[in-house]
Amino acid sequence: MAFDRQEAWVYLTKDTYDPVILDTMLPYKNDFEILIHLRQAVSDVPILCLTAMD
Repeated sequence: MAFDRQEAWVYLTKDTYDPVILDTMLPYKNDFEILIHLRQAVSDVPILCLTAMD
């Protein structure tokens, strides 16, 4: 579990996860920046995006 995008990126680039559940409202950076970077770095990991936005 990570509490912000910076921490999540550290975890995601050091280990393999299957799947990733991504809260799109984590603090720091814009909402989907980590998703874009993750897709470029690890294209085959399943990602479920969750949000509390309307």
